[in-house]
Amino acid sequence: MSSENPPARPRARLGLWLAAIYFILAAALFLVTALNTKPDNVGLDWIPFAYLTMPWSGISWSLAIPGVFFNALGLWLLGTAVQKLMGMIGRS
Repeated sequence: MSSENPPARPRARLGLWLAAIYFILAAALFLVTALNTKPDNVGLDWIPFAYLTMPWSGISWSLAIPGVFFNALGLWLLGTAVQKLMGMIGRS
């Protein structure tokens, strides 16, 4: 008798990809802005980074960097849930 194993289900990686893309984009934008902003002329240069870290930077600028991690975690959870849901819909 041969026992066949069922095919392995693919791991949920959509959330990981979403979080990684967001984190790399936010880190790159932070570095580009930090390197190109002159200390005596800080103004509207940080607006794109502020948009990426919303709603945390809207509460307080001290939450902007931790906000990147919170947003990446949220994207990871959302992407994983969507991929699991799509897998359940596809199987039914």
